[in-house]
Amino acid sequence: MWKSGFAKGRPSSALLALFLLLIGLIAVLGLDYIRYAKGERSHFFSRILPAKQPPPPEQALARSLVKALDSQEVRGRSVKTDRDASGRLRLRIELFQSRYGAIEAFLRKELPALNAAVLAKKDEPAEGAVVRRWTIEGRDGGRLEIVFRCRPDEPEAKAEKKPPSGTRVRNRAAIIIDDMGNNLQAVLDLCALARPLTVAVLPLSPFAKETAAKARACGLDVILHLPLESVNNNGGGTGGDGFIMAGMSEAQVRATFDDLLARVPGIDGANNHMGSKITADEPMMRLVLTLLKERGLFFIDSRTSGRSMAYELARGMKVPSAYRDVFLDSDGADSDVKARFIEFLRLARKKDGAIAIGHPFENTLRTLKNLLPLLEVYGIELVPASRIARR
Repeated sequence: MWKSGFAKGRPSSALLALFLLLIGLIAVLGLDYIRYAKGERSHFFSRILPAKQPPPPEQALARSLVKALDSQEVRGRSVKTDRDASGRLRLRIELFQSRYGAIEAFLRKELPALNAAVLAKKDEPAEGAVVRRWTIEGRDGGRLEIVFRCRPDEPEAKAEKKPPSGTRVRNRAAIIIDDMGNNLQAVLDLCALARPLTVAVLPLSPFAKETAAKARACGLDVILHLPLESVNNNGGGTGGDGFIMAGMSEAQVRATFDDLLARVPGIDGANNHMGSKITADEPMMRLVLTLLKERGLFFIDSRTSGRSMAYELARGMKVPSAYRDVFLDSDGADSDVKARFIEFLRLARKKDGAIAIGHPFENTLRTLKNLLPLLEVYGIELVPASRIARR
């Protein structure tokens, strides 16, 4: 018969107490280590182990961005972290092109809350995708790169609901060519395309009236490319160079607007030239829209800023309006216009009333000439911008 610690196969109370004490000690130490690992106050491990160092600023910024993206259901294998050839931290994100716009808008709102900002953006073509590179910098000096690899959307299911017999459903879309009026060859090139494009004429350009007249003569829509102040104050500071500036009085805005309007007669509407400052300034933008409404003109928000409230204000004021969806050549004459045009086609196939904006660069006009026939392939009806704004 056993006497030392066991009676009838059961441990003694002393041994059981020792066992429970050991379990409790392990639990306390485990919790203390977890606090230490999180960088919180630790009673034991902080005394025997080196102090937990905070992560480098770029790593902290990367973790915050990944957490923010997770709230938009961008997670898992879609987000990878690595470093580029120079050793800079990099987030690589795979997504469909149709998702990029929403993620871009989300990050523009979220970055200020993370004490970070976009230093630079660059788009470049890649095999089967468009790569969009963002350079992000935090207020504490952390800097990293986000690389969005935007793949074409998956083909739509073949078994789609067919419209009733004898009808044909086609989404409408418009293409606006900005900055017209600096030479007459550009308008002749657009007329030669024989498509219902929309021409946005700079009012102070040397051939503004001639461009508007030739465009109307060949059946193109003509709108005023209205100069509004940007956040970089590109318009100067007095409004004398034709820009509507944030510091102007109502009388000055009205006088400037009337002068610009007189330089491009016969227009049906306007879109903004620059304007990242004015379109985000509610009182000033409301005044501009009031002037347009008084004259029965529509407005296209070029969306040169993610902070623009112009379209929403216009709808609330019952000013006929629409907004730009795609810039065909935002990187200038060397842009990959083909990739942007395909993006426009895919969007227009899903959204009735899509609008693209380009410029009279040789590359842009040449690409449009080659790719405009794809509108029929995609089942899209190209219309003047007025038909989108006034629908």
